[in-house]
Amino acid sequence: MYCSFFLGSASLGRTPLSPMCCRYGGKKLFGVGILCTAVFTLVTPIAAEWSVYVLIVTRILEGLGEVSIMSAV
Repeated sequence: MYCSFFLGSASLGRTPLSPMCCRYGGKKLFGVGILCTAVFTLVTPIAAEWSVYVLIVTRILEGLGEVSIMSAV
């Protein structure tokens, strides 16, 4: 499951989120990143009960939220 988090945080998110930080500002992107990470962290146990594929998608989306935090900082 760590690989799916890495896929979201390192591979998919870096390129499109950096220009968004310049366009919308670091505060907004940081807030959205914290919100996404918190929501998908809370949803992770429910996703694990449904199926492994839902869990992988949840972890990828959590990684995207995390990379937006790193881009905003």
